[in-house]
Amino acid sequence: MENFQVSALLAFNDKLYAGTLGAGVYISGNEGQSWQQSSKGIYPSGISFIKTFGDLIFAGLDSGHGLFFSSNAGDTWSRRNSNLFSTFVNDLISKDSYLYLATSDGVSVSSNNGLNWENLEGGIEFKDVRALCAHNNSIFAATFGDGIFRTTDNGVSWQAVNTGLNSNDVRALLSLGADLFAGTDHGIYKSNDNGNTWVYISNDMPPSYVLSLVNIGSDIYAANFGDGVYKSTNGGTTWSRINSNIGTPFVEVLYTANSLLFAGTFGSGIFYSNNGGASWIEYNDGLTDGHIFAINSVGNYLFTGSSGMGIMKRDISDLVTSIDDRDNANINGFELEQNYPNPFNPSTTISFTLPQASEVNLSIHDASGSLITTLVSGYLAEGKHTLHFNASADGLSLASGVYFYKLSAKDFISVKKLILLK
Repeated sequence: MENFQVSALLAFNDKLYAGTLGAGVYISGNEGQSWQQSSKGIYPSGISFIKTFGDLIFAGLDSGHGLFFSSNAGDTWSRRNSNLFSTFVNDLISKDSYLYLATSDGVSVSSNNGLNWENLEGGIEFKDVRALCAHNNSIFAATFGDGIFRTTDNGVSWQAVNTGLNSNDVRALLSLGADLFAGTDHGIYKSNDNGNTWVYISNDMPPSYVLSLVNIGSDIYAANFGDGVYKSTNGGTTWSRINSNIGTPFVEVLYTANSLLFAGTFGSGIFYSNNGGASWIEYNDGLTDGHIFAINSVGNYLFTGSSGMGIMKRDISDLVTSIDDRDNANINGFELEQNYPNPFNPSTTISFTLPQASEVNLSIHDASGSLITTLVSGYLAEGKHTLHFNASADGLSLASGVYFYKLSAKDFISVKKLILLK
């Protein structure tokens, strides 16, 4: 696959799917080393998104071609536009066994995996919906020109929830615990009452386009186009600019993987940080196009979608190794041991050693770095400590997969991998 502009990337069942602008879908079963076109049944059009729900893969096409799906890992595709009022589609989410489709003229819902669609009314009709987000048993719709809408009855009725929101062009949404964040053309807003009221929280940054919002645990990162990357460690109350060593303020996209933070820029390629944005390292060896609009990863490979060179791939095992080397070191007697057993189901033991009494935080994270639960947060005596983690206890119901546990104590930080295998 050469010289195609890539607009969407998806990893699914050990395969990588790439949606291009004008050449349909490509599929790779060897982490991008070779590609084959996977567009039988799809119009030769650009791909706006690719999503998976169960064994089905959905592709949203631009230029009004609508929604397509595949039930055989992308070998063939079928159109699923029955009854759609608008075939200009922008986003797709799943909630309570229903699919919700964002279009240029509102939201449509399907109860049978897109075989038939019902065009929702109740206040959302004819709105240019750019993104959807499930939060606190509600669904939020970000629109271009009309702000944010919310439904609490699965789309039967919609209410504009723009109190305090002074920008009606919303570009990004992030759900984090009880809080909902909205990136707009004039900065960031936060709601802690399920969207009833919004508070402007980005006084520490210029009121510019916020194109991307991500989190690593409770830390929030924002891409402010024109002023770089900002970070908040207190739920958005204050923000600090973390652009040290980034060669441009024009950041398009942020991406997190295994506690690494990547920034894709407009013209200067990719930068990464392994310390929460305190410093950045250029990561452009072999990159032939510096305009980065999409970043994703599969295993130890980082994939980028650029403006003119399609997909570029790089092995990031050197980054993972450097982090593991730092993490595994015994720093002045601090030590985090590998969990046992590993793989495990449903419980495992985690041990660590403190050479002196310390404030300790031990937490479990998913593969994207998002916090799942905190096992320890407090002051512990010196010596060896052993804890048991049960993936099915205390309301947890984790699926099989790769997870990470992180120990922080004084200046010591260690991250290790654990595998849940049911």
